[in-house]
Amino acid sequence: RKSIPYIPADLVGDWTREVLDLYETGGLVAARRFMADPERLFLGPKEGRYGLNFSEVQQTMQLYLDGISGGGLELAVGEKAQTDTKIIKVPQFLDLFPQKEQNFLLYKFLVSLQSQHVDSRLFENVLEQFGSIEDDQPLFASYPDTARARDLFFIGQTIVSLYRLRSQLPGLVRSFIPLYQEMIDSINAIGEGVS
Repeated sequence: RKSIPYIPADLVGDWTREVLDLYETGGLVAARRFMADPERLFLGPKEGRYGLNFSEVQQTMQLYLDGISGGGLELAVGEKAQTDTKIIKVPQFLDLFPQKEQNFLLYKFLVSLQSQHVDSRLFENVLEQFGSIEDDQPLFASYPDTARARDLFFIGQTIVSLYRLRSQLPGLVRSFIPLYQEMIDSINAIGEGVS
């Protein structure tokens, strides 16, 4: 049986607001996940450990997105980083790196990459023609392996977006390269490999 770590009295209000915010934006599952591990998901990030909660940087990221995209795009929380060309979704919590600053840079990179997807207008054209990127049927129906066709489409789009990102925000890309290398090293260290 796991005990709930002590939450200092001066942080109970913040913790409660975070639970309610998660409940409103992500439902009961998101709120319960947060309450189940307050050390990693609440206390640690407050002290600069264990990652970063998007709610801490949402306003800053929205201003950043407005600056790089010229406005018109909205930020929201989602299961993964993705866009429908009007809303860019990012995960509620990032803890791939031990420090807040590193996870902040990861949020910045994800927002920038999704913005490049929108700027390329490929997704917009696909949405106009087929209605949904998530719906494999109309877009990839002529391919014998729809899952592979979808994956290749997204890989190609990501390559285009990364090249655009490198030319438009070279400082961000240079800053992110050491974190990218750290992620690859971590994956290789646990034996999953990168191919």
